Amino acid sequence: MTKTKIDEVKEILARRIEEGAYAPGQRLPSERELAEEMKASRPTIRAALLRLQSENKVDIVPRSGVYVRFSTTKVTVGSANPPLLLAGTENERRTDSTEVHESREPYTFTRLSEPPSLRAAGKEIGQKLNIGPEVKVWHCRGVHVVSQVPFHLFDSYYPASLLEGWRKEDDEDFIPVLRWLREKKGMRPTRAAERLNVRMPTAEEAAALRIARSQPVLEMDRWVWACDGKKKELLCEYSRIVFNASLHQFVYEYPLREADG
Repeated sequence: MTKTKIDEVKEILARRIEEGAYAPGQRLPSERELAEEMKASRPTIRAALLRLQSENKVDIVPRSGVYVRFSTTKVTVGSANPPLLLAGTENERRTDSTEVHESREPYTFTRLSEPPSLRAAGKEIGQKLNIGPEVKVWHCRGVHVVSQVPFHLFDSYYPASLLEGWRKEDDEDFIPVLRWLREKKGMRPTRAAERLNVRMPTAEEAAALRIARSQPVLEMDRWVWACDGKKKELLCEYSRIVFNASLHQFVYEYPLREADG
């Protein structure tokens, strides 16, 4: 197959990144400078950069520039016995349905986009949590970051009746809700249910995840139940999570019925 100018430019830039000519976090030359150097049009340079972004080699930051991404490996999400993960990298670790485990990357954190807020559930979230629309819920919104790369966005909702004393108005520290429920109320997560949907990102999601609008994301609806001291199971969380699909792999194990064979 004949290579296009876009292919040529993309390969040159990818090789420079791999060889360390452009270091992680470094800003690449501008489109104009690259166009002049490589004797290509700016649309060609832009198309090559978008391909590099789709391969998670660079971040295109609006009104700022193009930056080399820090090296990352995929996050594994799901529930499966360890043998199913042997084909993965040595650095990946097993996770159950209620957690996301990261690779060996040392720089991992969750950044809240806004302070947690107390609000009425509304019709949609009320249906998700099986409560009335007027019932109060805590809402947390943020992004999960690994080595300066945004991996997924989340909106999480918790019935306020379960979280009395969790947070005061002037609190600056954020205590994860499930940890607080375990430590303060003796409630432990017992199970989760997840629904997955592949779609294209909104403009806001693409900007937050630093991906192109043409790059698919995976949306997950997640419900988490926990048991209280009386062994009563309560729905304690509903989350909508938007993953950069290229940075995650999902592994699940389930029994097959005889009729499925």
